Amino acid sequence: MTTRNHTRMTLTVVDGTPLPGQVVADTELVDSVAANVRRTYTAGGLMTLLAVGKVVLDALYGGSYDNFAAVGRTHASFRALAARHDIGISASSLWYAVALHENVLLLGQDDAQRIPLSQHRMLVHVRDPEARVELARRTIAEHWTVKQLEALIPPRQVVLPGKRLRGRPAMAPAVKAFHELRRAVEELPTVTAEAMQGESLEDGARLRGEEVEQLRQAIDAWLVSLEARVLS
Repeated sequence: MTTRNHTRMTLTVVDGTPLPGQVVADTELVDSVAANVRRTYTAGGLMTLLAVGKVVLDALYGGSYDNFAAVGRTHASFRALAARHDIGISASSLWYAVALHENVLLLGQDDAQRIPLSQHRMLVHVRDPEARVELARRTIAEHWTVKQLEALIPPRQVVLPGKRLRGRPAMAPAVKAFHELRRAVEELPTVTAEAMQGESLEDGARLRGEEVEQLRQAIDAWLVSLEARVLS
């Protein structure tokens, strides 16, 4: 597969003109993009996130991923959009929604759709395009889990299979578990009580109240313990 040339732009557009709302947040523009994001984001699947990312790319980055790569979070209107609580998507997921487009550019639509979302989110942190494509192909061919892929992509470091890793120590297991839990929560389908009305569930498909409460208590207790030990 041919990989994309990732020479980064030194200017946001060809003539150096700032992107819409880049220097100072444009309230009307942010309101418009927020409304489109709300309409587009219905659940945390790959295709939905890519659709959200396209909304942001088109409105704030001139439809160009290279502009996003060059400007990123320094875009004032993007920061204003990410800070809003009414768009139904977290700030980190909003960034991933745009960043995931680079995976599609590198891999092609068909191969990109063969990789689970959690693995995609890890791959975007591989800055070497060749390394990312290689890891993505291995993920597809060998059905790598998140943990298998994560072993090759520690924080801020990337190695190819079989190469020795040097540098900062691996993330603490408790911190890893927290990030995995956060990703799982972000990827939960958004199912409202209204959407469930009229559905008839067999007894075996229902959740018992005590099971939900036990899970809630277990998560709360674990988070309190984690906060006391590792929160900085």
